[in-house]
Amino acid sequence: ATAAYTPTIPATGDYPVYAWAAHGANRISQLYRIRHTGGETRVRVPHQRVGNGWVWLGTFHFAAGTDAEAGSVIISNEAEAGDSGV
Repeated sequence: ATAAYTPTIPATGDYPVYAWAAHGANRISQLYRIRHTGGETRVRVPHQRVGNGWVWLGTFHFAAGTDAEAGSVIISNEAEAGDSGV
């Protein structure tokens, strides 16, 4: 399953992208797919290793406006091989 967040970008440029990560020993490495003007970048965050707080996923270039194909973050529950947890 996935959930997508598509913001309205006020001006073309580079923007930092963050995600909130909740700590838990039973967490898996969460997959985030960042769609930007250069394509799509996949970032995995090992939630079992981070505390409660914002995690920097990277800085990406986005065009002004609202465009799900070139300006969104998709959060997925796709686990890596061997992962078990939430």
